[in-house]
Amino acid sequence: MAVGLEELERERLLPKKITSSQAMEFEERIKKVCRIKNVVISCLILLFLWCIYNSVLKYYREPLSTDVSYRYGEGGEDRVLGEWEVQFPQITLCQPFIFLNHPIMKECHDGSWNFISTVVSCLKNNKTLKVADLIDNLHPEIGNIVETVRLWTGSKYVSLWPLYEKVWTRVFIDELGPCYTFDLSKVDKFKYVSLEKGRPGIEFVMAEKNPLQAAKILMHARFDLPDAYQLRGYVPLSLSGNINKTHEIGIQKRVNMRESTRKVPCVKYERRTCESIEKHQAIFKKFGCRIPILYSGQHLDNSHLLDILDLDIQKKIPNCSYKITLEVLDFYLNKGSNCTMTQTCRNVRYLSSQKVEETWVENKTLIYVFFASPEVEYHNSYISYGFYSFIGEIGGILGLTLGASAFTLSEFLLKHVPYY
Repeated sequence: MAVGLEELERERLLPKKITSSQAMEFEERIKKVCRIKNVVISCLILLFLWCIYNSVLKYYREPLSTDVSYRYGEGGEDRVLGEWEVQFPQITLCQPFIFLNHPIMKECHDGSWNFISTVVSCLKNNKTLKVADLIDNLHPEIGNIVETVRLWTGSKYVSLWPLYEKVWTRVFIDELGPCYTFDLSKVDKFKYVSLEKGRPGIEFVMAEKNPLQAAKILMHARFDLPDAYQLRGYVPLSLSGNINKTHEIGIQKRVNMRESTRKVPCVKYERRTCESIEKHQAIFKKFGCRIPILYSGQHLDNSHLLDILDLDIQKKIPNCSYKITLEVLDFYLNKGSNCTMTQTCRNVRYLSSQKVEETWVENKTLIYVFFASPEVEYHNSYISYGFYSFIGEIGGILGLTLGASAFTLSEFLLKHVPYY
């Protein structure tokens, strides 16, 4: 009996033999687990590659984000400003197509609405006509249009009458014709106006019989005049009639700044301004003379053409002769351009509102331009997904999908990739 019990205990302690069917069943279970694991790993790898692909596309597109902020005043490029100083826009007065009613232009009008094209037609029809005489006829003295100008500082008026020659400039715009630009920033004392004492404004007292009866007033930055009309930076004015009124124009300044991207690089100048600079540079190189009637704003002043001529030489550039004038104007009208219609890296816009009130200067028509809001609006567009964002997202995707880091990934490659 004792021997039988010992044999049973020995059999219990010995490992049981696994049958072939059990072994096959176990092997199938292992294969299933491995298949599921491989499927999961494959899915994670595919997810990782898909996320990487989207991240690369996003990085290549360089998406922009825009921050909008408001602050009193603005920063200047040539000096440190107080936080309560602001610069007035350049103000250009025009009456569209007024040149078509001029006696000289009526006789030789070629049927187009383009000012330069009409001038070319007149010069070809009247060989005794000189460009200088044409300018004097089309551009009467500014005193015949604007009687006086005063700056309201917020506490007192400052007369700008002694500075007329300095702040007014005769300009020509292809679509509008002869115009007058008022630039307060040419006076160092008033380049930036303080906002501490109130909302500053500029008061234009119009002459009694000024020729601008259906005028447009354009408000623009220093280098934007050729594009100001298309950018809707103008206000229509009706200055005719027996009852004199005050045209109040309230403005708010907006500064837009934008980073350049691969797909849409930003540029320095608006398209028409860029074309104007290109054409004038080509004229200087080809003909070596100038035509005052092509002057269309401060973008053509000295600093922008220094790559063509020295400043002292540039001041001595002669006016083109009659024969060359016709060649230059034809060249100007027909020359192509490499400029594109794209956004500038920095630009200034003026939002405006208009209302007509009773005049506060007896029996005079006034145009009063003032800052309706002392705050300057800033729009700053920047690349929101750059190189560091790209690297950070790649690391996050690697950890979430494969449970790895750059260190473990490099360690795996070193172990499994042969190197010498």
